Amino acid sequence: MTSIKSRLGIDVTPDIYCLPIQIVNVCLIGNPQEANECVLIDTGMPKSAD
Repeated sequence: MTSIKSRLGIDVTPDIYCLPIQIVNVCLIGNPQEANECVLIDTGMPKSAD
């Protein structure tokens, strides 16, 4: 299963970047141009905590 927007990243703001990959979204918070680091936000799939 693949979304229509898979692999098309979105610059939400200068320090938030989202990338849909298959059926999940990857969000990066931070500005790598200034600090050379960012944080990966991974909330997982619904009901996948187990």
